[in-house]
Parts: sequence; structure tokens; C-alpha cells
Amino acid sequence: MKRNVLKANQVLTLPAGVYGDGMGLSLKVGKTGSRSWIYRYRFQGLTKEAGLGSASLVPLAVARAKRDEMLAQLNAGKDPIQLKQEANGLPIFDQAAAEFIAAKRPTWKNAKHCQQWENTLKTYASPVIGELHIDKITPTHVVRVLAPIWQSKHETATRVLSRIHQVLGAARYRAGLTGTNPAEWKGHLENDIALSHNPKVKHFASLAHSQTGEVLRLLMESSRVSDLALAFSILTAARTGSVIGAKWQEIDEDAAVWRIPSERMKMGVAFDIPLSEAALQLLSTVKELHPVWIFPSPNKPSQHVSNAAMGVALRRFIPQSVAVPHGFRATFRTWAGDVGVDFEISEECLAHSKGDSVVKAYHRTTMIERRRQVMERWASYLTM
Repeated sequence: MKRNVLKANQVLTLPAGVYGDGMGLSLKVGKTGSRSWIYRYRFQGLTKEAGLGSASLVPLAVARAKRDEMLAQLNAGKDPIQLKQEANGLPIFDQAAAEFIAAKRPTWKNAKHCQQWENTLKTYASPVIGELHIDKITPTHVVRVLAPIWQSKHETATRVLSRIHQVLGAARYRAGLTGTNPAEWKGHLENDIALSHNPKVKHFASLAHSQTGEVLRLLMESSRVSDLALAFSILTAARTGSVIGAKWQEIDEDAAVWRIPSERMKMGVAFDIPLSEAALQLLSTVKELHPVWIFPSPNKPSQHVSNAAMGVALRRFIPQSVAVPHGFRATFRTWAGDVGVDFEISEECLAHSKGDSVVKAYHRTTMIERRRQVMERWASYLTM
């Protein structure tokens, strides 16, 4: 097996990718420019990966020396990662993150959320702090994780910060460590000049409500499932994710209400949407399509229509517009403000109610008839 393949002048100039130096040592260059040393090895039949630090801090020669040290440990029948953990007594960040995710997994709504946690921490945090013991991580390290994406991927950066904060908070508590969490934002990281500017949040592009009625008419005249799903989304001002996964068992025809269970709501609280006459009429046209899904996929009958298909539907009718399906919620909000709908009612129509679960449940039951009037008025405006 080849060894010492890389040259020192390549370490800080190679583009995104993984570059082997031989004998298990590799340089991993991320899309954001992060560079880290990785040592892959097999121990007792399992493939393991050990981080050797950031390439901007650890020279090539030092990375090779670390590799050789771990090779010697393997030849002696020892697991290098286990030896490192035992030497310190405290977990490294990657271990703490894995334990945190495993503990939280049963409480999270779906596997996708868990995957997002794992992917973001592995992509952005691990190259910088993955191999550091939790008591050695400082605010400077956290800034080093966030700075490369703070402007270009601000939303992702804030999520990474939150996840690092939660992992360290739990791990430090279990270890009995005191003092400020290195990922604490208020009064601490917010003062770092590298994170001092918050770019404007990019909102979903929306269509003017004066143009929405014509789009809705075209959608409702169509026989395509994706078109009808988008029409239902517009009429109910619901999130597209709630619409595509809608099931017939959630529809209470007698009460003219769509009852979305908590596990399908963004905030984890069940929500009832009053259905206008136009929405009920639309449902009647798709009633025979599938016994479970209201909007089944035409290509995969066992699944529901996709979010992407709704985007394609919108492009089909307004090809020159930058509007997206989710933007119709903003369209509804603008219309509600223009026609004088009470702000609290319009926010409740969008499932934006504030307060704890008791307050939200109270709003959901007491405001539904007031919301029904608004949703009927919205449908009448669009279909007149």
C-alpha cells in the first residue's frame, strides 16, 4: 500500500473532495473550504474513522505522525479511538453527539429529522471539534465552525449552532462541568465580529392575491393530482407538507373540518382547518383515487404526491413567475391584511398561534368558527 502520497503545498489548495495519503490517512476538503485529516482503519471487523484535526492547524507531517502512532496501536491489538477516550475520561464531541441523537431519536417525529441532525453535525462541526473532548471546546472553536457558512448558509448555520449548544449542554451536565456553554449565543458568541452580521432572511416567493384566483381556476379545472393538491393548499392556506401527506381519515365531512394530527404539524400540535365549500368540492373530485391518500402519487400509488410535483404544477401555469407553492401562505396573509381580517385570526389560520399547548388548544377550539368565516371569504374571493 502506498504511503505519503500528498505534498505539503497541496494541503491548503486542493478543491473539495477526499484525497488519500496512504495507509488510511486522508485529507477531506468540504464544499465550504473546511479541511480535516481523517484516519480510517478496521478493528475487530468494523471500519472506524478517527479525526486527526483541522488541516489548517495540523501540518501534513504531524498528521502522518499521528497516523503512524495509531498504526502502532493497532498492531498491538488496541483500538486507537478507545484508547484516546479512556486517556481523557470525557467524551469527544462526536461521541457526545452520537449519544445525544440516540437519546433523542425516540422523541423526534421522523427519521428525516434525525438524519438532518447527523448530517449537519458531521459536515460542519466534526471537521473542527469532532475529536475534541468536550471540556477542551471553546467559543473560538464554535466560531470556527460557523464563520464559513454564517453569511452564505445562515439558516443552516443557526441550526448547527443550536445543535452544538444542545449536545454540549447535555454532555457537560452529565460530566459535571460548570461554566458557560461554549456555544452560548446571548451575551457571548453574538459579540464575535465574525458572526456580527445577520443576513436578511430569504422568504418564499409568493404571487399577488389579485393573480391567485386565475391560477386556482386553472388548477381546479385540471385532472392532475399535483394540480389539485396545489389548489387545495391555496384554499386551505396549509403548509405544502401537510397537504401532500393528507389522509382521508383526517377529513371530518360532517363538521367540514380537516383535522391534522400533531405528528404531521411543524410545531407538533394538532391543528383543525375549517373547510370552505370550494375545498369540500375539490375533495369530492378526488375521493375515488385512493383509500388512504387524498392526493396519491400517479407513479407510485402506495405513496402520496411529492412536494416537487406541486412546484412543477405551478411552473406549468405561471412559467415566468418565481413564486413557489409555499408562498401562497404569504399570499393569504397579505390578502387578510388588505381586507381587514384581525391579525390574530389570520395568524391562527396559518397555525401561527402563540403560547403553550394549553393556550394553542384553546385557540384551536374557540376560534375555529371565526376562522371558518375567513376561509370561506378567502375562497369566495378567489373563485368569484
